[in-house]
Amino acid sequence: MDVNIEYFGYLLQDPNVPNATRLQKSFVKEYPNTIATSCLNNIASLFLKNDDETLSLGIEGYFKRIANGIL
Repeated sequence: MDVNIEYFGYLLQDPNVPNATRLQKSFVKEYPNTIATSCLNNIASLFLKNDDETLSLGIEGYFKRIANGIL
């Protein structure tokens, strides 16, 4: 299998992620100004760099499009 894998970044450990998980909430929504959310936003921005429409929706819009089968 000939697969090209592009590196997009990393997600730093953040105590707010397990906290949000215990609450069954999105850490991105519950803790929008934390390090893990910043890392995820950076990864999503790189992933979507050629898709201006989705990028304008932000990370939440991106995941909504995935959930709805639009991407």
